[in-house]
Amino acid sequence: MYSEEQPWRVSLFDADFTNARDLGAVSSLSVTPRWNSTPAATITVPGTHPRLAELLADGVRVVIEFDTSWDTPGAPAWLQVFSGPLRGFSATGPAGASSFTFTAAGDWRLLRRVLGWQVPDAPLSGQSASEYDSRTGAAETVLKGFVTANAVDRLGLPVTVSTDQERGESITVAARMHPLADVLFPAVELAGLGALVSQGPDGLVVDVREPVVHEYELSESSGAIRSWKLARSAHDATRVVVGGPGEGTARTFRSVVDAALESATGDVLEVFKSATDASTNSLLDDRGALTLAETAPTSGLSVELADTPDLRYGTSFLVGDVVTLRVGDVAVTDTLREVRMTWSPSTGPQVVPVVGLWDASPVDALARAVSRLALSVRDSVRR
Repeated sequence: MYSEEQPWRVSLFDADFTNARDLGAVSSLSVTPRWNSTPAATITVPGTHPRLAELLADGVRVVIEFDTSWDTPGAPAWLQVFSGPLRGFSATGPAGASSFTFTAAGDWRLLRRVLGWQVPDAPLSGQSASEYDSRTGAAETVLKGFVTANAVDRLGLPVTVSTDQERGESITVAARMHPLADVLFPAVELAGLGALVSQGPDGLVVDVREPVVHEYELSESSGAIRSWKLARSAHDATRVVVGGPGEGTARTFRSVVDAALESATGDVLEVFKSATDASTNSLLDDRGALTLAETAPTSGLSVELADTPDLRYGTSFLVGDVVTLRVGDVAVTDTLREVRMTWSPSTGPQVVPVVGLWDASPVDALARAVSRLALSVRDSVRR
């Protein structure tokens, strides 16, 4: 059994973000903070837990904090790593030895559960006044504008949108009854930002974060890399025909071609992209370029990092940060996508940061690096 006190603090809240109370000891816990995606958490308690009835109540919320200094002397350094509602549970018996496992979805899901109306300040009967709600500007401005218009002004949700600092490159996003996440991503991330949604004093707080780019390299030889896996797959398009607004013969069409990819592969692969909300040739070309980026050759490098006092989540880095990994003779730069944090009495705290997406990163430099890494691994095996 692991003898140290668990480095977690789990608080329960009612659906209206009030009535805070400490959950107390748990049997086990798992938390996964994620970058530009919905975090997840599971909490297991015995059937005799004094707050079991509260956990089973409708709308209960949890806030989970982690002591980032759990294995060093001194006062705890608490970091909120999760907030969100409990969404379900499972239980096992018999009654004398029963346990309940609760699952929770992170508050980032706000961007998935709210639609972007084409005319958010009009009633449903007035949505025909515009075909799309199209916004252009700094990525932060566009994201916060959609959230304010739909979550705050239209739905009246208890959401505070932090002050816009106009960070990120310019993007153009159009919504027509789409979940906000579907239209905002990957455009916001490609513009250099991540969206943050967390529980504040009076409800949810929406903000953005610019990733920190770390200059040092993490390697196997230093003990920073626990394990890795890699993959590569081919492109799904080399040219895009983009259809703009208009009916029949009046409709505008534009073509965007990746000539370099066609030359390198000898392959011509056409796809069609409808963009009836794009009113200029420049916007149509942008949609074509974005489609080519989304269908480019994909290379995935998923690396699990070690958690040590010198390489600690919450103090050394956060999800979204960009790190350089050296595996063998190859250096690859990628994003810290998620952190898998678990605790049980038998294992103690386990923190595994994960860099990269498995087979989901259409970056030429990464593709070349993965190829070199495969050769490096092959050569090392031969030796």
